[in-house]
Amino acid sequence: GCGMAARWGICVLVLVVVVGGGRGETPQRHGILHPRSPTPGRPNTHPINTEPPVFVGAAPHGKLYAFIPGGVTSRTVWLLHVWGTPYEQGYAQGILLRKQIAEFIPQAMDRIRSEASEYRAKVPPWMRDVLDKEGIDVVLDVVYALTQRYTGSNVWDELKGIADGSGVDYDLLRRFHMFPEFTKGDCSMFGAWGDATASGHLLQLRALDWDVEGPFKNYPLIVVYHNDEATQGHSFVSFTFCGFVGLVTGVSAQKLGMSEIGVGEAEGFGKESRMGTPFVFLMRDVLQFEDSSEGATKHIVNANRTCNLLLGVGDGKTDTFRGYQISSTIANVYDDTNLQPLTDWHPRIENVVYWGMSWTSEDQNLGMAQQLTSLHGNLTAENAIRDVMSMVRTGNLQSMLFDPSTMTVWFALAAQDADPDPDRNAYDRAYTRVDLKALFAERV
Repeated sequence: GCGMAARWGICVLVLVVVVGGGRGETPQRHGILHPRSPTPGRPNTHPINTEPPVFVGAAPHGKLYAFIPGGVTSRTVWLLHVWGTPYEQGYAQGILLRKQIAEFIPQAMDRIRSEASEYRAKVPPWMRDVLDKEGIDVVLDVVYALTQRYTGSNVWDELKGIADGSGVDYDLLRRFHMFPEFTKGDCSMFGAWGDATASGHLLQLRALDWDVEGPFKNYPLIVVYHNDEATQGHSFVSFTFCGFVGLVTGVSAQKLGMSEIGVGEAEGFGKESRMGTPFVFLMRDVLQFEDSSEGATKHIVNANRTCNLLLGVGDGKTDTFRGYQISSTIANVYDDTNLQPLTDWHPRIENVVYWGMSWTSEDQNLGMAQQLTSLHGNLTAENAIRDVMSMVRTGNLQSMLFDPSTMTVWFALAAQDADPDPDRNAYDRAYTRVDLKALFAERV
C-alpha cells in the first residue's frame, strides 16, 4: 500500500463552510463532547504563540530563520526561504541545514529499516519477496525505478542540490523520498466555510498522525519556495522535515491549501499501483502548478495516481473546499452535499467536508462530527484549536490550520526529545500563528 498512512501518519483535514443562519446563536461550552463521544481528549487552552522568527544565517539563494517559542531551544522550528533554480534552492538548504540533514536522514533511514517488518503486510506480494530477500533499501530503489518518469525533474534537481550542499549521499536521500509510497498512515482533515465558520470564510485543517517515536519530530522545517511565476510555477510554503522535498502539508501564494489522509485496504477504493507520481510529489505539484479548486481537481483526476488516499484542497479565492477519494483507478470528488461514507458515524454537515483519521475510523469521524456540529456557525481557528483537534486527539506529529482569507496559518508540532514539556502530542501543545503574507514578501 502507499500513502503516508500507517506510519506516515494520521492526518486530519477539516474544511468548514459557512452556509447561512445559526451563527452566534448558541453559547459554546469549552471542550464539551457528545455524551457518547468515543475520543475524549481535553481542551487545548495554551495561549497562541505570536513571536516572530529569529534570523540565523544566509547563503546564496537562501535565508534561514528559526521559531524558538519562549526562547526554549528544544522547541526550535527552522524556517527556510529559498530562491533560484531547483538545484540552487536545494543547495541553499543543504548548506544552511547541513548539520540537521546529516543527522536526520541517516536516523530516518535507520528507523525505516527497523520498522520494515511492520510495512510487510501493506505491500503487494512481489514486493514482499524483494523485502524478504533484499531488504527495504532495494524495495525503495524499485519504487524509485517505477515512479521516476512520473516525477518532475525539478524534484531530483533540488535533491541533488541538497546532497551537494549537505554532503549527505544522494541515493540515501532518494530512498527516503520513496518511503511515503511504501507506508500507510492515518490523518485527519476538514474544510469549513460559509455558515459553518464565524467569518464566513474558509478554515482548513490538516492533521498528521504518524510516528512520534522516531526522529521525525526532532527535525521540523518550514520551507518557503519563492518561485519565478513565469518559469517555475507558484510560490508555496511546505511544512516538512529537514532534507525532505515532498509535500507533507502546505499552502500556496495562490491561496490553495492541501490536506491528506492515508487509507489502507478499504472497500470502494479500486486498485493501488506503483506506476505513477508519488503522492508527496502529486500534492506538491498541485500547489506549485495550479491556482484554483477547478485546476486542482483536473490535476488530481488526470494524474497517474498510485495509492489509496483522501486528499483535501481548500481554495481561499472562492472559499470552497473539495475532498478527493483516490487510488490508481478511482478519483471521486466530494463537497458537503455528496460527502462519503454516509453513515451514522460520518454524517453530512452543511458547509463542511471532513474525515477523522481515515475512511473507516468510526470513533474519530464521529468525534469530529460532534465537535464541528457543536461549533457550527461559530468555528474559528482559536476554538478549533481548543475544542476540535485536542478533543478528537488527532494530529499527534503535526497540526495545521489555514485561513486563506487572511493568509494566516496556525501550526503545532510534536514535542522534540529534548523538550521537557509534559504535553507530547502536537494537538495538546501551543500553536504558533504565522502571517503568510510576510513570508511570501521576504526578499533574498
